[in-house]
Amino acid sequence: MGRNLSREDTMRSAFLLLLRYLTFFIIPTLPFHVHGEDQEIFCANNERGATKIAVIGGGIGGSFVTKFLSDYDTRSNSYAIDSIELFDPSPILQSEDVVQTSSIVPSSGSLEEDWQGSRVASITLGDGTVVELGGSIVFDGNRLVLEIMEGDPNLSRSKPKDDGENKERMPQGFGVFDGNGEMAFLVSDSSSIIRSIKVLWRYGLDVIRMSRAAQRALEPFYSIYDMLESDDPNTYFKSIDEMWNATGAGFFDLSLMSFDDFLDTLGINRMTRWWRRFLPGQGNFRKELLTAMNLCNNNQPNSQMNGFSGFTNYMSTTGQIFSIEGGNYHLIQSAFRQAQAQYNRTSCMSSAGKEIIRHVQKKVTSVISGPKQMELWSGKEELGKFDIVIVAAPLQFSQISFLVKSHLDDDEAEPKPMFKVNDLPISTASQYTQVITTVVSNATLQAEYFGLTKENAPRSIYVTEKGRQLEGFTAVSRIGATDVYKVFSPEKLSTEKLKSFFGPYHTIEYIKVWGGDHGGATPNYNGGGKSVMSTPYMLYDGKEEDKNSHGEEFPALYYINSVEPTVACIELSAIGAKSVAKLVAQRLGLVASSPSREANEEL
Repeated sequence: MGRNLSREDTMRSAFLLLLRYLTFFIIPTLPFHVHGEDQEIFCANNERGATKIAVIGGGIGGSFVTKFLSDYDTRSNSYAIDSIELFDPSPILQSEDVVQTSSIVPSSGSLEEDWQGSRVASITLGDGTVVELGGSIVFDGNRLVLEIMEGDPNLSRSKPKDDGENKERMPQGFGVFDGNGEMAFLVSDSSSIIRSIKVLWRYGLDVIRMSRAAQRALEPFYSIYDMLESDDPNTYFKSIDEMWNATGAGFFDLSLMSFDDFLDTLGINRMTRWWRRFLPGQGNFRKELLTAMNLCNNNQPNSQMNGFSGFTNYMSTTGQIFSIEGGNYHLIQSAFRQAQAQYNRTSCMSSAGKEIIRHVQKKVTSVISGPKQMELWSGKEELGKFDIVIVAAPLQFSQISFLVKSHLDDDEAEPKPMFKVNDLPISTASQYTQVITTVVSNATLQAEYFGLTKENAPRSIYVTEKGRQLEGFTAVSRIGATDVYKVFSPEKLSTEKLKSFFGPYHTIEYIKVWGGDHGGATPNYNGGGKSVMSTPYMLYDGKEEDKNSHGEEFPALYYINSVEPTVACIELSAIGAKSVAKLVAQRLGLVASSPSREANEEL
């Protein structure tokens, strides 16, 4: 039996019909951003922010800051970033089949120029052996590196110089060479326990003093990661020096002194105690093991290292160490891919209709700031205009001109220097130490030359300062279960010298010079002092330069490598990247600061 519909019933029916139409036909076609398996968030291109960011340098600092910025932008759901373009002349994403086409393959394009640094460059030999051209180990306390690894199931750990099934037949341990056929200290036993006992017997209480100091330093060092994640205003550090001071552990003061002076404060003996000279197998911890460590890692003796850099080298021995399967450069690739993946889950593009995260294989030669944006140039080619520019390469080797245009409407006016070099800390002009990496294959270690026998030859040979001066190298290490060796040296080794090391039938696979016009392996720490004073992370703020303007859009220039004067390593580059990303996120309103501790105490 029918009934008349009221106006309210008619409107209700029409609304339900419209809702059904939207549910089945319109809503499924809209783009969504997925932040997890069950969470869908609408992301419309016309709702994206307009901030364009350029990152100069595709090493650890550049790739990691790209990843961290994408984290801040997507977690906030603000989408304030229009695009991030990473500029580096080397390819970042390398195809896997390139190994099959050549007998020797650089990990990141041509290695004639040190664009991405000594700690992320490797070669792959024709038999598949991967050889790091710089330092190869990662400390398991490096939390930012581990964070990248945990986000990529394709990244895996391997033990340094893993031997696989041939471990029992491979030499183990290490020796410290004093030159002229004299081995100062040798521990080539297969048992790590026996090796540890021998080290303790030879160096006594000095080993215990050093190890205790390292253990005490770990907790305040780890507090850095809590501060990087904190929204407390006091944790938005303007420089790495502020962060060191915030740990309360005296790390910055430690960097101002030489490593030798720091060892004095711990009571590490400069000379072997007289009574120990009557005991068999005694030696000097500072002169032998600690010197060998710093010469291998930095090509600098204890007196040249600053206290914190030398101490950091030793701290890495307090935990487990590993290397990245296939080479450290996979960290760069992974960080960049993870940044891309944050946005690729959406159908959003930049305002130019391109991917939000892009690698531009160009070398930046000029950065010119205007009132609203910064221009990037490669020679006479304009690369684009950006709101924020982040430099992830040492200023003194970047070969980039930093200029600023007049704020007057005068297109004919010549740009002026963005900052005066003399106004910056001297660390921005410091030289880096030169290291030559030589890779040889078909090599047989000439044990007699090093005062060894074939039976007791160790895996790695390091040197004392005397050994470096006499023999011209800082480390010789066998790579895995092969006949491949890697040699670090301050200068190129002669054919005769290599022959004396490896016999007449060795083959030189690769020689890499970390030095010359393009920098070096690590900063010359100059024994601490003023050379470790860092620059602020923000090198230029357009707002400060144009205080009369009432606009809100001002360009800014940030500098990740300001962390290097105190310590240069993979994890410190990552910490610098995280610090800069946090400051940029604050500038863009992607993070909300909580009241400071001081404010809470006043309340």
